[in-house]
Amino acid sequence: MEKLKITDVKVISFFGSPHSGGHSSALHNSFLHNFADNNILRVSAYKRNITPCIACGFCKTAFACTYNDMDEILTVLKEADILTMSWPVYFSSAPSPMKAIIDRFQPLWEASISGKLDLKPKKIFYFLTAGSDYKTVFDPSLTILKYIAATFKSEIFETGSVKLPGLDSFNGQKNFENALNKLNFEKLLL
Repeated sequence: MEKLKITDVKVISFFGSPHSGGHSSALHNSFLHNFADNNILRVSAYKRNITPCIACGFCKTAFACTYNDMDEILTVLKEADILTMSWPVYFSSAPSPMKAIIDRFQPLWEASISGKLDLKPKKIFYFLTAGSDYKTVFDPSLTILKYIAATFKSEIFETGSVKLPGLDSFNGQKNFENALNKLNFEKLLL
């Protein structure tokens, strides 16, 4: 049975994996099945080729950036109701193309702290995967997400989000299948 789609919310989704069919992307896409496709802007960090932030300070003077490769994304980010992010953990953090996008959220941060722009709060969900399973494998990624939430004065929803370590092991693969199945059948309560 097809899930009923949530149609009255705008979603912006950032995919930080180089593999569109990889673990983090599969979990993320499964979650997005809750929403109408025409209300989702999907941003693939590896396809967008976003210029890294150079800390020039331009965004302190206007809600803009020296580079215009994030203009559409920043506009949609301002108005989105839901922000979703996924990435595989590389050396305890987000892959560099994903981190480049996150660093370019700086105009939003500057607008938020200056009060020049009233940013719409968002519901934030994440889908993080790791080959390793050491205790703190997700800590740096969760710190990044915490500051993204602070930028929007928003909340990270743990229910509906996924942290899945140990994917380099047999048990990790079983856990992936279980998490994917749960997302496919879980009713999303917003």
